[in-house]
Formats: sequence, C-alpha cells, structure tokens
Amino acid sequence: MKKVKLLTVLFSLVAIISASTSCKKETPSVVPTIDLQVSGTTENSISVSISAQNATSVKYIYIIGNELTTEAADIMANGTSFDFGSEQTLTISELESNTTYTIAAAAENDGTLSQVAKVQATTSEQIPEPTISISDVQTTHNTITFTVTSANGDSAKWLTVKKGSREVSIDDIFNHGQEFETNTTVTITAQELDSETEYQVYAGIKNEKYEEFTVVEATTLRETLTYVVNPDEASGSKMSFSDSQNYFVTFTDSEKGYTLKLDFYDDVESKYLSSGTFELGSSTAGYLGSSFTSFQRPDDENPLRFSEGEVTIIATPNEETREVHYQMTGTFTIAELGDIVTLEYNGLIPGIQLPEDQPDQDYYEFIPDPSTSQPRRITANGEVPGQYYIKFNDTNWNELTLDIYIDPTICNNGNDGLPAGTYTVEDGHINTQHSKVDIYSYPYFYGNFTECTLEVSVNGDEYTFDLIGTAVDGSNGTLNIKMTYIGEIKDMKRQ
Repeated sequence: MKKVKLLTVLFSLVAIISASTSCKKETPSVVPTIDLQVSGTTENSISVSISAQNATSVKYIYIIGNELTTEAADIMANGTSFDFGSEQTLTISELESNTTYTIAAAAENDGTLSQVAKVQATTSEQIPEPTISISDVQTTHNTITFTVTSANGDSAKWLTVKKGSREVSIDDIFNHGQEFETNTTVTITAQELDSETEYQVYAGIKNEKYEEFTVVEATTLRETLTYVVNPDEASGSKMSFSDSQNYFVTFTDSEKGYTLKLDFYDDVESKYLSSGTFELGSSTAGYLGSSFTSFQRPDDENPLRFSEGEVTIIATPNEETREVHYQMTGTFTIAELGDIVTLEYNGLIPGIQLPEDQPDQDYYEFIPDPSTSQPRRITANGEVPGQYYIKFNDTNWNELTLDIYIDPTICNNGNDGLPAGTYTVEDGHINTQHSKVDIYSYPYFYGNFTECTLEVSVNGDEYTFDLIGTAVDGSNGTLNIKMTYIGEIKDMKRQ
C-alpha cells in the first residue's frame, strides 16, 4: 500500500509541473517612441532636440530637400547613432547655406522599432564679411574731405580724432561717430578742425555677424591769411631795355607796415606804365617780373615772393601836367605760405609821368640790369674804413663803378650800409680815380668821372641811387651820364 501512495504522489507532482510549464507565455517588448524639434539654425548648421522613450538605441539621417521616404529599419541599419541618454540636442554642421534639409530619426527597443520622426529646417543665408576703405583725402586749414567705399554692411559711421589723443576701437566709432550711407561710395567732409594739426580719420562698418574699421591720417593746412594793402605812399622809376620798358613801383602802407614792390615790364614804346593786366611771370613785356615783385611785413627779415598773381591798371595821363593818374587792383599768393595779398590804389605814382616833349638827348642813360649781374659792393684789398666801392652792370655787361668815401664814425667803420644822403665829387665823397664808366659797345667809352652827384635813399635793404655826372675819356672825349637804380645791393653790409 505505501508504494502505491508514493507513486501516486510522484505522478501528481509531475502533472502539476507539466501543467505549470504548459501554461507559461512570452511577454512582447514595449514599442519605443521618439520626437524631434528644431531648436536653431545658422548659415551652415541645424540644431535639433531629440527626446526618446523606451529606447535602447537611436539613429538619425538627413537629406537635402523634403522628399524623405526612408523606413525606420533603414535608418537603424544605415543611420548615425545618437547618444540620447547624455545629450538631448543634436547639431548637424557643415551644411550649405540657405538650403532646406530633412532630418529623420528612429528608435529601437530590443528589436522593436519606433515610428520615423522627421523635421525640416532651412539654413540661413550666408553673411559675407563687410569691406571698407578710405581714399582721396584732401585738406584745408579747418576741414578734411575724404571718400569712403563700403560693401556688405548694415550700418556705418565715421569719426575724426587728433592723432595720439586716445585709442579708438570700433565701439568708439559706433558710440561717438556720425552715420553715412553704406554699401556705396560717399564723400564726407569733417569740418571745424584746428589748422596745422594731425588727425586720424576712422570709418567703421557692421552687419549681423561681422564688423570692420579702417583709419587714415591727414594734417590740416596752415590757415590762409589775407593782407590788404592800402598804400599811403607810392614811388616809381623807369628803366629801358631793348625789348621792354621796366617800371619799378613801391607801395607803402604805413598804418600796417606793409611794403609791396611791383616790377612791371611794358611795351618797349610805352612812355609811361600803361593800362592793362600784368600777370606775374617773366621779365618780358606784359608781365610782372617774379624776381623783384615782393611783399614785406614789419616782422619779415626778408621780402616774401609770390607764386602767382596779377595787377589790373587803368592809367589816365594828363598832357598839361605831365602826370599820370593810376587805378590799380591786384591779388597775389605768397609762395609756400599760400597767404593772399590784395592791392587797391588810386592816385599818382611819383617817378612815373609823361616824358618831356623834347627829352634831354645830351645824356647817356646807364641802366643797371640785376638779372645780368646784381649790383654789389666789392671789398678790395687795401680798403680803408668808410670806403664803399660799388659796381653796376647793364644788359651788355657795361660797367659803372663808384668809389665813395664817408666819415667812418657814421657808418660803423664801413660795416653798415651806405647811409642815405647826397654824395659829390666836389665834397670829396666820390673819388675820381676809381669812379668810372666802361662802355664796351657803342658809344665805346672808357672814362673817369670828373663831376658826379649821387642821391641815395634807403628803405630796409633796398636802395635808390639817382646819379648824374660827367666822365672824360682821353680818346673819346666827354660823356654826360644818368643812372637810376632801385633795389638791393649785394654785400652792402659786412658780416
């Protein structure tokens, strides 16, 4: 009986175990889910937020355009893995600008695939770097004018600062500068600047992504001054040449201390300085000689020369009085400085008048020509204090020499210039042994002065010599001589 019961129990356990085993079923995997959201774009990238649930792996693909028909299995087989557990944002880079892309992703959970999730996004248009340049810089005494060429910018400004006054950044340009039209070529003028000052000119440009600036340097000019000469004194002299008549006129504005000297060359047949416009140029008829036309202010050590200018003359002669009335207007530019000198004169010019009806023909007129040889004081060996040995040459290199002696106590032993005054043979000032005339062309004369009167006036470094005298040549007889000279005499003062 016991054996039967034991077998019964064993069969019952086997039945129970078999029944239990035959009733068990497999549980299926949970279907994963995935979601995509575009979080940002640039000109060459797209960022996508990825969230996945119940997934063991995630992969993605992307294509240009929106015609995506890929299944989840293809994405999982060929796509790029995404570590969704540690990074929830995917950034796809090195894309083409201004282009539409489709991004698709799928998830897997132990062989169970999700649905395909996809989004579309378009990269932004590429932003080029801006360019800017400054050219054609021009200055006056208080302005700087320049040209700015720019491109690829949304805004632009310019700024001027004194060189070395401070450092300038692009933020300074846009915080303190002035706007101008961008993406074109514009001309700008910075005004109300200091004269003779170095400036830096900045121009800056910006767009959504980039910023750029450029700088040039420029120096404003010296301020141009205008000197108005209203003469209260005038004097003139005439010298004759083979091809023109030379009229040297000096105007003095005593109130301002200005001296204006004009070296006119008129027609060779002119009897007086005639009407017309004389432009600064050469020593020929119709022009003002540039070598001796000058302007001097009270503090100028030397006369100032001109780079350009002209004088217009209206001359009205009076046959009865032999006087010539002049109306003169002139404008000149001082060389290198650029300052302006203007002249307004209405009146007579002593020294220039109508010639006498029958001029004195008994005198030979010696006409010094500074362009041939500058009249000069010669320091000869054996010279004594108070001696002034002065030589003049005309256009033909003829010579007139004066040997003058004065009291050394009134001329610093001869180191100062010859004082103004009257000097004659009779009073012993003009030495006849070495005061002479040498004429190498007709009338061919080589003689010493036997009589001579010299009137000298002085204005700064300018001398006026009026001479009349008689010289004797043992072979050619006697010659009456006149000479007038206005101008500087080289080495008149000793160093």
